[in-house]
Amino acid sequence: MEVIWSGKLPAYWSIANWALLTEKHIVVLFRDMASNKRKLRVVYINDRTVQERITKYNALIGSLGPDVLLTKVEDARAHDQLSFFGWLNLDNLKMKWELLQSALIEKFSIPYTLDRLTMSYSCGLMKINLITGDVIPLTKPSPLSGIWNLGEMEMQHDSNRKGLFIKCGDQVVVQLNDFLGSQYQGALGDWLFFLLPSNDLVCIEKKTGNCLWKVYLNSLTRDGRPKGKIDYYNETCYRNSFIANILINRDTIVWATDRNEFYSFHIPTGKKGRLEKQQNQFLVDINNKFLLTLTIDEELEVGNLTLFDLEEFFDEYQYK
Repeated sequence: MEVIWSGKLPAYWSIANWALLTEKHIVVLFRDMASNKRKLRVVYINDRTVQERITKYNALIGSLGPDVLLTKVEDARAHDQLSFFGWLNLDNLKMKWELLQSALIEKFSIPYTLDRLTMSYSCGLMKINLITGDVIPLTKPSPLSGIWNLGEMEMQHDSNRKGLFIKCGDQVVVQLNDFLGSQYQGALGDWLFFLLPSNDLVCIEKKTGNCLWKVYLNSLTRDGRPKGKIDYYNETCYRNSFIANILINRDTIVWATDRNEFYSFHIPTGKKGRLEKQQNQFLVDINNKFLLTLTIDEELEVGNLTLFDLEEFFDEYQYK
């Protein structure tokens, strides 16, 4: 366990993403109370060196490799507004491009998916080319309700009967009769994650519709949203939240409970783990080796971000 950052919570701490993990970096956006300047801090995981720079941004959309997309969230009454965008390389803290472009979105509905297949980010009525910073106008707002991007495929509601179907171009590849769009959590590679009312997290192979595995998430809290190493999120059924109730990477699921514990499940081996948590401690992000949590003091409006090694802090135990 290692405290990575301590300070005053950002203004939009509960609804905008202001800290994340890549495989090599921890990134934090915060306001320095001594100087009253907004800063971006990068902690390099391998040697724990730290770099900082002053910034106008207050939210992190996501990362692809060593690059991260930054934006500035502002309250626009009935909507939220994203008023700037920047594509930053974390290794040298240099901007590849910056964009003075505004996008209005529904309240608490910032899309957080970076499409690595097309190297783009879609928001409101625009799509940003992440390589060049160029903007392509959209005729319909993105994301669209009832349609979920899966890379080379897409998932839609079945208008004829309850369920979903997955299409590749004009061809229906898979019919998912037993799942609803509101149960869909996101996609990682060829895996689709669905959370059932029974608290079973089900993994479906998108090309076949087969169930690959199912895990019961006992005592799962409903605070937060799914986060982690997810390629595509369900961004039409879930409101924004900085905290997570489920974190997912290729090998591990970690979830927050309504008790003083975090639980984990190692997918390849079935190993189960538990970590006692403090009061007001929440899940934030996960990579292949580490877990990031936030602990807050609501009265003082301060908090700290703590890094945990997944191997060291999730010991075997049996569910009762």
